[in-house]
Amino acid sequence: HLPESKRGGDFYGKVDFFYSTNGAQWVQVLEGFNYYAQPSIKKYYPKAIPRSGGTIYIEGDHIKSEFYGSKLTCKLANTVVDGRVDKYGRRIECEFGRI
Repeated sequence: HLPESKRGGDFYGKVDFFYSTNGAQWVQVLEGFNYYAQPSIKKYYPKAIPRSGGTIYIEGDHIKSEFYGSKLTCKLANTVVDGRVDKYGRRIECEFGRI
């Protein structure tokens, strides 16, 4: 669980980030750290796929194009597959093989 930004729970953006290997000397990460709004699901489709497999698409708020290429995981019943954000940041795509 990450701490809430000192700028408040509604803050999304870049903040300074430091790390330490000994608790006394701190090194700043030049890229900083970004808070972002947690994605929320609004709809998914199709509502069913054949047992031979298919792609499920998930749409919602705060799915960002910056997430393109990030590793996501999708689970349907006991089947787990890698998911991906489309290059426009509009949806998550989960492609399932035979279930």
